[in-house]
Amino acid sequence: MFKRREKIKESNLSYEEKMLKARDAVDAALSSQQTGSPMVSRRKTAQKFEFLIKTLFERMEFQNVRLMGGPSDKGVDIEAFVNEGLTRRKVVIQCKHHRRDVGPRVVREFAHVIERDRSVSQGYLVTSSRFSPEAKTYAQRNETCRTKMTLIDRERLMILLKEHGLSFDYVRS
Repeated sequence: MFKRREKIKESNLSYEEKMLKARDAVDAALSSQQTGSPMVSRRKTAQKFEFLIKTLFERMEFQNVRLMGGPSDKGVDIEAFVNEGLTRRKVVIQCKHHRRDVGPRVVREFAHVIERDRSVSQGYLVTSSRFSPEAKTYAQRNETCRTKMTLIDRERLMILLKEHGLSFDYVRS
């Protein structure tokens, strides 16, 4: 009977919550084997960061916000939509949870993702750190970056999180 209750609770979870729960179970199993690899905790922290950004965009009233992730994500961590009148616009989000500055290569690759998919009207590149001066210069000079991409660094992210009742502490726990 206890297992039945647990299955009922799990059926009420969203797809993203089920995926995070499954990943946490795998991470727990791996860490219980004492792999000694810091990759397990880094991966888990990156997933928490993506989930935090997903929640932020939901609170910013984007619709159908969903985590993409995985090896076949084609450079998109989160996909969302914005309804403007009768028009529905597709938005893609790339999350970079780094300690070091994000360089121009990441900005360039995300610009290519946006260019490749003609259905994308806007891209957001969100980092927990900063963008290097070279990355900012590239973004200012590239047409796709200027017209279809928004860079959100740690400083701007902290403001957005606060405005929408969220905290960066979730990622660290």
